[in-house]
Amino acid sequence: MLNRQERRSVERAWRDQGALVAIHGLRAIYSCRLRDLSIKGAGLQLPNEVVLVPIHFRISLDGFHHGSECRLIWRHLGFVGIEFRL
Repeated sequence: MLNRQERRSVERAWRDQGALVAIHGLRAIYSCRLRDLSIKGAGLQLPNEVVLVPIHFRISLDGFHHGSECRLIWRHLGFVGIEFRL
């Protein structure tokens, strides 16, 4: 097993929580799984039908009563890392 060193500047909390993603210009909202969360960003597992992910989109953890603008940082298969835009 590889020993991977943590490179993040802030601590993250591991989660397994539902979230919603809204992509600007599309009327659809997609369900996804929040896998980890920090004050700066998050890791998401996207559904298979989301093939293309734009650089900017919105995410909500409460059915879009509140939402956060996000920026895509990395993607590997169905997992993405996002940064919250303040």
